[in-house]
Amino acid sequence: NNDFIVDCAEEIAWNLLEEKDLRNDEARVAALWRRIYSREPVEDETTAAIQMLGDLQPSSELKDPDLYRWRALVQALLASAEFRYVL
Repeated sequence: NNDFIVDCAEEIAWNLLEEKDLRNDEARVAALWRRIYSREPVEDETTAAIQMLGDLQPSSELKDPDLYRWRALVQALLASAEFRYVL
């Protein structure tokens, strides 16, 4: 939850949401996995990511709830062992 990581996650999420070719959550999840992990997500990962996005309930005071949701998902991926360690 370091400010640097939060800022990076927000930038990645914002860029993802701005891409015109990505018209649904499944396409965005796949693009995000390619960017973060350099691979396609497996079906369970896609399902879990979309479930997480749906479960998040941002404050009604937020200007962009979608950005909040996607930023949270990106932060989770950046905090994962798969991202942090080269196997």
